[in-house]
Amino acid sequence: MTRITLGQKLYLAAIGLLALWVGSWGYFIPSRVDQAIPWLVLPLARPFLGAMYLSGVAFMIGCILSRFHAEVRITIRMIVIWTGMLFIISLFYLDEFDYTHLPVWFWFGAYVIYPLIGLQMMWKYRTLQEKAGDSALHLWVKGYLLAQGAVMTLLATLLLIAPQFMVNVWPRKITVLLAQLYSAPFLSYGIGSLMLSRQQTWMEARVAVIGIFVFTFGVLLASLIHHELFSTTNMAVWVWFGGFLLATVMLGILSAYSVRESRLDVMKQLPCLYTAISGIFLLLQGTSTLAFRLYPALNHAFPQLLAVTQMIPAHSILHILTGLMALVVLYRGGRRGSFWFAAGFGLFYTGLALFGMVTMHPTVLGLQPFDHPFHFLLGGLGIITAVIYFYSYMRKDSSL
Repeated sequence: MTRITLGQKLYLAAIGLLALWVGSWGYFIPSRVDQAIPWLVLPLARPFLGAMYLSGVAFMIGCILSRFHAEVRITIRMIVIWTGMLFIISLFYLDEFDYTHLPVWFWFGAYVIYPLIGLQMMWKYRTLQEKAGDSALHLWVKGYLLAQGAVMTLLATLLLIAPQFMVNVWPRKITVLLAQLYSAPFLSYGIGSLMLSRQQTWMEARVAVIGIFVFTFGVLLASLIHHELFSTTNMAVWVWFGGFLLATVMLGILSAYSVRESRLDVMKQLPCLYTAISGIFLLLQGTSTLAFRLYPALNHAFPQLLAVTQMIPAHSILHILTGLMALVVLYRGGRRGSFWFAAGFGLFYTGLALFGMVTMHPTVLGLQPFDHPFHFLLGGLGIITAVIYFYSYMRKDSSL
């Protein structure tokens, strides 16, 4: 079977990082989402938008963990639909953008490049006909995905061609611009589901099914947290909660089936995934914040980066060195090196977080109070990754 190349995985990782950037602001820090989005987003729409982009992160993680093109074929097509439509829709609202705002240029750059690369991959593999050797999709699974695809495609079509009508019936306040922008991911989910219903094996469906599940679960969770913002006298609200509850339950079941039936040893790849994500994030964050400190013109053009992170050079350099070390370990050490990196880095970051929480001392790194939960989370994930790998595979794997 045709394997996914390193260059293709880097492309998928770039999309995942952008999705993580937008999704994190929208879902976890909605009041600051303007740091990542180039247009005004109404407060009630921010967690919904964040859930969409976090589902993109799930898509990309699944693709990066995959080995064969057959596993990501549907997701690549969904990427092209989502990103390509966002670019086209944006062209009709050029006067809505503030071109002195740096995220505007990231927005247009990303949504030109991403669909073009995706189209190139689709063209390259247009004649590829490979049968994935995996468990077959059940008929009821195909039936559900067909129904889901039809509903989401219809919803996307209405959002695109009748945005004012959808603004009036939407259960939360949105704008016409937002309605049409929503049509892009919904059309991606919808057509993606229709294509999934025509696949034959779980290997071909797994990544996309899990990605859409993350979206529906994220929206349902955010809606439950902010339930007081919904009016129970509005029929659209009942349709909203009922639809997302049904989709979350069904896609959760399908996701569990896909992991079980695909027989992929995902646990063995956890240390590599943790090391790769940590390394890329720390390297990008360290180099960008150091560059902004050393070149005031960059900070003047986009002051939000240092205003939010409050990084000093020593802290940035530590991130750069740690990121480089992680990528070298990943490249040279494979699973064994990644396991030890996850364990060692996890212990260091957890210890740094506990020290900061107890003493509130900034240290030579200029740590801020908001750094400690982040360090604790990243360090804790490293320890958990190492423990899972150790107890599941270390004693069975002679390479360790």
